[in-house]
Amino acid sequence: MRNITAGSAHDAQFSIDMAAHGDLSHFKIENVQGGFQASDLTLHFLPGAVPLEHLDGVFTMPGMDTILIDAGGGAAGGVGLQSGSMVITDLTAKDQFGFLSLNLAGPVQNVLGILGRRRSTCSPTPRLTSRAPPARSPARWRR
Repeated sequence: MRNITAGSAHDAQFSIDMAAHGDLSHFKIENVQGGFQASDLTLHFLPGAVPLEHLDGVFTMPGMDTILIDAGGGAAGGVGLQSGSMVITDLTAKDQFGFLSLNLAGPVQNVLGILGRRRSTCSPTPRLTSRAPPARSPARWRR
């Protein structure tokens, strides 16, 4: 995975529902459910943001349209991650939506610097299934 550059996944269990005609033509995945535990990950979660390091958590797919990620600890840019979660919805649609919640502890300037760090090259969206680290780009935040 492109956004995960270190660490390990374990205790993975997935169920995939598939359908096809009798001759196996028109093969279709109808649903995916499952998840895994993760330990000591380095996660590049947004272009322009400082990566999360030493991340421990759980990845769950309750269905093929949603991903739930819960983190129990980690660090980024001199800031401790106490806990965090991300919900990604509409995986089967053209555009996906992500909802991110992080409980951070550290100096205010470091906390604010995590999402505002600028990088030199551009990438329009994070790609979750590639193998290389994400391209670096300026983060744009709206209030």
